[in-house]
Amino acid sequence: MLKTRLSILCLFCGIIPAWFAAPVCADNGLNYKYYKGSWDWLPNFEILTPKTEGQVANFYLSPRQQNDFFAFRFNGYIEVPSAGMYTFYTNSDDGSNLYIGKSLVVNNDGLHGMLEKNGSIYLLAGKHPITVTYFEKDGSENLIVSYAGPGISKRQIPDEVLFKSCLPGDLNGDGQIDLHDFAVLGQNWLNGYDIYDLEQMRSNWLKGKVNVEVKDGRYYVDGRRFFVKGIGYEPGTRPGQYPWARTFEPEVIVFDMNRIIDAGYNTIRIWSSLTEEELALIDSMGLKIVFGIWVDSAGDYGDPNFIINSENTVRNTLSYSKKYNSIIAYLIMNEPTTEQVYQGGAADLVNLWTGIKTIINEEHPGVPVSFSNTNVGDYINMNIFDMSAYNLYMYGGATVKHTLGYDGFLAYFRSLAPQNPLIVTEYGLSVSPAGPGNYGYGGNSLQEQQDGVLNMYRKLIDSGAGGGCVFTYLDGWWKNNEIPNDADTHEPDAEEWFGLCGINDANSDPNGTPRPVWYAMKQYNTAIITSPKNGQIYNTEIPLEFFLNEEVKKIKISADANILYERVVDDTYIEDTLNLNIADDKKDMNLKFEFFNNADEVLKTENIICLATTSQITLPTLQMTVPIENLNGNSVCPISIIVENNSNFVIKDNTADYAFYPHLGWDGGEERARALTFISNRAEFSDSYSIPPESVMLTVSAGVTIKYGEFEKRLYALKMIQRGNWANPICQEAIVQP
Repeated sequence: MLKTRLSILCLFCGIIPAWFAAPVCADNGLNYKYYKGSWDWLPNFEILTPKTEGQVANFYLSPRQQNDFFAFRFNGYIEVPSAGMYTFYTNSDDGSNLYIGKSLVVNNDGLHGMLEKNGSIYLLAGKHPITVTYFEKDGSENLIVSYAGPGISKRQIPDEVLFKSCLPGDLNGDGQIDLHDFAVLGQNWLNGYDIYDLEQMRSNWLKGKVNVEVKDGRYYVDGRRFFVKGIGYEPGTRPGQYPWARTFEPEVIVFDMNRIIDAGYNTIRIWSSLTEEELALIDSMGLKIVFGIWVDSAGDYGDPNFIINSENTVRNTLSYSKKYNSIIAYLIMNEPTTEQVYQGGAADLVNLWTGIKTIINEEHPGVPVSFSNTNVGDYINMNIFDMSAYNLYMYGGATVKHTLGYDGFLAYFRSLAPQNPLIVTEYGLSVSPAGPGNYGYGGNSLQEQQDGVLNMYRKLIDSGAGGGCVFTYLDGWWKNNEIPNDADTHEPDAEEWFGLCGINDANSDPNGTPRPVWYAMKQYNTAIITSPKNGQIYNTEIPLEFFLNEEVKKIKISADANILYERVVDDTYIEDTLNLNIADDKKDMNLKFEFFNNADEVLKTENIICLATTSQITLPTLQMTVPIENLNGNSVCPISIIVENNSNFVIKDNTADYAFYPHLGWDGGEERARALTFISNRAEFSDSYSIPPESVMLTVSAGVTIKYGEFEKRLYALKMIQRGNWANPICQEAIVQP
């Protein structure tokens, strides 16, 4: 958070800080490696052994040992005085390339006489890694490296802005931390290196690697468990703007990212590809990205032209996106409806997805691939992908809001793909003037938006999700696509009012004004409690897991005014155990969690209600029977429900909820409820539903809530029935064979 505070301070002072590597050194010059050989193109320097290496003041060829058949690789840092677009030039005979960080800025490769080429990149003020590669076959040899930028006319890069590698642990001076530095350390341990060098090298080596890993259904980044505290973000969507026609606005992006970081978010989710300039800038600020690549969900999935165009879109994006460590997931489609999947072809869609996933896995290995599913796609087998992603709202269909509940829906589908991390890639509420309100699609008050968003955040954690991305950072005036060229008008359509920062009218700040939900989420992000969870049953040893901001220095847990746990912390990730001593065989635990800063001020308070038991406990049961196995030949769907209770619990409101969801567009389905009459702890009833003839998939579900004191837990049952066998290629096996 120190970086965040400095960033905010610098921004308002008119200074934009540089984050990449943050080198601190005063040794001017460059490191070089010199190679001998004959090439027509720049060689792969990674597989070559240099003949000599050393330092030079600039990009000079003077250390060469001959005038033909040689190559150089120069590494170091270039310092730029202010933020802005910088153009770099190489004029060379023969070929040369120039990189800033991992970005190829100038491509001047190949056999040729003196030839100048250039490229531009946006840089923050400060030092940035620079690499220039060069080769000479025969004939004349020369290399001139120049630049231009804010307040700097085109000139040869002067010696005083170039610095030799000063990254801690960079023992071989090539400007990066890799296994070669470990080799130097091993060979020279007795010549002055010690454990400090090893720790510095290890730390920076890990930071420089693409180190996203999926284990046991969890995300790990840089070897540590990672919880996605995300927010949806679209550049180029201020009033009057359209995202598909945007220009690069670095000052706006820096402002937005600093505000997002300050609110405790570590990830942004985007829907269509960032440009490389945008990606490089966001990457430099330390945020992770759930990266969308827009493949049309309404396409003909088996059409060769559609497949080729979709794969080309993905390959074009990967040509630059694969260079950036900030990307922790790719999403290759957004919210296909059942009609789209049915009409486009389920088997063809699976083949399309699999082909694109293979391309990404090969080009950007280790980064999980998925698509943004919804409750509409509850039948889709998410084991096709490396992760499970759901855009899920509390009003999202009868299965979510009536029978399983928000957390129950997510928990159920996580159980069907347990090896996948589950990320909620959209959740939120619109405060549009039009809409039903009451936590529905639009029309919500500011208080409803705040309460509903926090409720979904907590419930996605309770489901076992690895995080979520709230929708969205800023109101989108362009989103009512029914009216052309409407980005200048903030219409009452719900889609235009989801922003946590609002732009209410033409007189509003175009940067958006934070709504109450923004501040509530900022506080909530301070400390994320992933264990214990609401509605869970534990023994007397309750596992604890926290993802904390750096301000948190102490945790206290209490119940019934008794302190049960207190710990001073010096890390942002904590695992521990809460040991309970309860007198009865079970106890509803209302656990109060308090998080404190260094001044012993409370940063956040949250209550988690769970059940602690000293022995195995028997739960009530819910049985749902749906006798039909296919929609073909059936116009009515019968259903019977049996609830068996026991003395441990009561059934909340003595009611069973059940629903029929016919997968027709975004229609929410039909919700029903039945009061239960128990005879010897058993209640049962039957009902039926008229199946719409146009429905090709039907989800039938039921749920009851059991209670013990303050403790509540949802029990549910679910079955999906298709028409014919159209969905077999894309369904879970349990759905294909009910």
